[in-house]
Amino acid sequence: MAGKSKEMSKIKQVIKLHMEGMPNRAIGLELDLYKGTVNKYVKLAEADPLKLEELVKLDDPILEKCLCGDNPAYSDKRFDELQDLLPYIAEELGNREKTHVTRYLLWEEYKLDHL
Repeated sequence: MAGKSKEMSKIKQVIKLHMEGMPNRAIGLELDLYKGTVNKYVKLAEADPLKLEELVKLDDPILEKCLCGDNPAYSDKRFDELQDLLPYIAEELGNREKTHVTRYLLWEEYKLDHL
């Protein structure tokens, strides 16, 4: 799946093999990763202020924040607006008294207000 981040344990393996001097293409073959993915994570690791040895020792959530934390999936302000509307949408859909409210109706309402 495109854009999906890899498991941190696999990224740690990439970093360790890179530190051992293995070429990125060979790392990709060894770990069953696309060479572009290996290149991406090697570049991210080398660009990080921490040394590679320190990155490998980090806990997975901390390593993920170091390598992927500044790359939000959606950076559009419309996504933030939609997130603010989600409680309202959930309430409207969950209210059994409002049987006429549908997802399509809420989508039409959203489009009128935001597009």
